Amino acid sequence: DKLNKLHPEWKLPEKSKKLNDKQVSGIYRSEFFDKPKIQKVQDIPGINKQAQELPEQLFDAGVQHGPKQAGQWLQQSLDERLGTDLRVPDKNGNLVYDGNVGPKTRAAIGQAIKEGKIQAINDAMVDRRVVFMRKLPKFKSNPGWLPRANSFRIQKRNRTRE
Repeated sequence: DKLNKLHPEWKLPEKSKKLNDKQVSGIYRSEFFDKPKIQKVQDIPGINKQAQELPEQLFDAGVQHGPKQAGQWLQQSLDERLGTDLRVPDKNGNLVYDGNVGPKTRAAIGQAIKEGKIQAINDAMVDRRVVFMRKLPKFKSNPGWLPRANSFRIQKRNRTRE
C-alpha cells in the first residue's frame, strides 16, 4: 500500500503475492539500492579492496531492517571508530542519526578507508545488527538471522586466513 501511494506510476497489484519478478526487482532496486545510495558507497575509492562487504551489508540490513536503520548503524559505527559526529539536528534541535548515507557519511567512509579502520567499522555495524535482532520478539523463531548478519564480518575471516 505504501509503495502504491508513493509510486502510482508503477501500477503495482494490491496484493504483494501478485507481484511479478520485474516488479519485485524494481522495488528492491529503488527502495533498497538507489534510495540509500549503495552505488555511491561502492564507488568510494578503496572500498572494494578493503571492505566490499560494507555496501553489501548496507543493502542487506536495509532489506531486513529498513534503509534508515541500516544507515544509522553505519553512522554510529563510523562515529564510534573515527571520533566524527554524523548526527544532525531533528525538528526539535536534538542531535540524531538520520540514516542518510549522504556526502558527509560517505566522506567519513573514505576517511575510514584511508585510516585503515573500515573493516572494524563494518564489523561494528554487524555487532549493532546482532544486538538489535536479539531484542526482537521473533528472534528465537528465526535461527538464520545471526548467521546472515555474521556473514558480513571481515575481521574474524581475515584472522582465520592468516
